[in-house]
Amino acid sequence: MDYWLGVRAQLRHGLGPITDRRQANYYHVTYTNRLFQTWRPFTCSTRRPPIGQCPASVVTTEARDVAFTCYGRAISSSDAISYNSSD
Repeated sequence: MDYWLGVRAQLRHGLGPITDRRQANYYHVTYTNRLFQTWRPFTCSTRRPPIGQCPASVVTTEARDVAFTCYGRAISSSDAISYNSSD
C-alpha cells in the first residue's frame, strides 16, 4: 500500500510584503519487480563495466521532507531537508 501525507501553509508577517510558505511531507512507497543499479568491482579479466543491474522483488521506501520559502517583491530564499530510508 502506498500513501502520502502532506501539509502546506502560507503565512503573512507584520514585516510588510514578506510572506513565507512552509511544507512538510511524509510518504511510503512499495516498489515491486524493479531493476536497481549496483556497483561491482572492475577487473581487467572480465572487462565488464563496474555498474550492473539486479532485480529487486520488493523494496519499501519511507521518506520525510520539509521545505521553507521566504519571499518578498525583489528577493526570495528557500531551504529544504529530506530523509529517505529503503528496505
